[in-house]
Amino acid sequence: MEYIALVLLICGALCLLAEFFVPGFGFFGITGIIFIIISGVLTIMFIPFGTFIVVAEAAIMALLGYLAVEYFKKHGFDSRIILSETLKEDENNEETLRSYIGKEGITLTPLKPFGNINIDGTYVEACSDNEFIMANEKVLVVRVYENKLYVRKII
Repeated sequence: MEYIALVLLICGALCLLAEFFVPGFGFFGITGIIFIIISGVLTIMFIPFGTFIVVAEAAIMALLGYLAVEYFKKHGFDSRIILSETLKEDENNEETLRSYIGKEGITLTPLKPFGNINIDGTYVEACSDNEFIMANEKVLVVRVYENKLYVRKII
């Protein structure tokens, strides 16, 4: 019975550890807590001085949990989850886009209605003006509306 309690304790600890790294709805965390509780109950029931062992296990787990939280605070474990960088202002401001009016470009992707075009070596997102335009077609920039370029196919 002692070995079952030990195996459940180890499996519970591994499940709690997996909860940090595996995205999900808490399955590993809940399973880990259940395994640890069952392990504690079995230890108290079948092992001499089981209560002392369970209290010592709880103290060690609390200490390890505290140390893990402090370590992750200091070393930025949450940096994979939380955006810590400041986003740059949109490069396609209205004045820059207006400078493209009347220029010709080539579609890099199909415009249905949005896609990418190349104007003078610059890649810009554009919208077709009332038609589907295939890739590698010549287009003319006809207007700018709501910070978007609108283009027409050159025949």
